[in-house]
Amino acid sequence: MRFPVEARRIVIVSGRAIDPAVLPVEPGGFQGSAAGTRMGFLQQAPYFHPATSRGGPIVKRSARAALGIAALFIAGPACALEVTRSQDIPAPPAAVWALIGDFCAIGLWHPLVERCILSREDDDDGIRAQIRGLVAKGGLGTIVEVETARDEAAMSYSYSFVQGPLPVRAYNATLAVRPNGTGSTVVWTATFDAEGMSDTEALKDITGVYDMGLAGIAREVAK
Repeated sequence: MRFPVEARRIVIVSGRAIDPAVLPVEPGGFQGSAAGTRMGFLQQAPYFHPATSRGGPIVKRSARAALGIAALFIAGPACALEVTRSQDIPAPPAAVWALIGDFCAIGLWHPLVERCILSREDDDDGIRAQIRGLVAKGGLGTIVEVETARDEAAMSYSYSFVQGPLPVRAYNATLAVRPNGTGSTVVWTATFDAEGMSDTEALKDITGVYDMGLAGIAREVAK
């Protein structure tokens, strides 16, 4: 959905205002694939190779680049696109949050994620950042995202896209679990700009990714 707005979310990294979509790319860090084209993702998108199963050196360099996150603020024109998807689940909110609340738990329930590589590092001021590298199935590459907010009591976390094979920039998202009678509703929202394809195509891609993930959560909870 397009809507007129006057601000864009920017991440404060190491004391500077930075759009997460323009963080440095590793030399040679580009990959094209027929699978990526079929999914609608960028045919040539920056990505990170995981060097180990738990946060290889390239992912750790990305983590260090994102350390020093102090806040999100609004400045300039905002993202033009928004996606909100939800899934009702016949299970208590606490049980659903136990499954999805960890920042790297997405590797357990999203069918497009082969594995999740988590890196936690502190900067000189003791500010901790959680960065995940999502290794996509089908050789699509690795998506790097940084957690920007967490509320355990409200059962939600927010994150920003850093780089990888997604058709977006200035992407900020929140995953939350809400009570719904005796069950729960999982809500996944995002605002972003399209990058490398039309707004319609980008909305279709992100909506598809979210719907597949929410269906995956429902399947895992039902086991």
